[in-house]
Amino acid sequence: MLLKFTGYEDEGKKFVLMRSYRVRLKKSSNSCLPRVELDEMGPRVDFQVRRLHLASDDHFAEAYKQVQITEKILFFSGRVSIKFTCDSGKESSQKEKS
Repeated sequence: MLLKFTGYEDEGKKFVLMRSYRVRLKKSSNSCLPRVELDEMGPRVDFQVRRLHLASDDHFAEAYKQVQITEKILFFSGRVSIKFTCDSGKESSQKEKS
């Protein structure tokens, strides 16, 4: 797989294009080197750059705050019950069938 990122500017707006390609190696007339073909596959994404300056210190600190997660795994008759608690003190649980 090959990821290609291209940046360009159009009418004062800045864009970053992301394309992904599958690499296929085919037989070629030269027996030493294969012929390389690229087939475009998903995802195909166009990003627009809208913010060109850093956020204020308080917004920056809030964005980089990491939540502490405590995880406990309990097994009950073929099901997995996962309970986790975040910093806010709220507890939630999730059950998955195994």
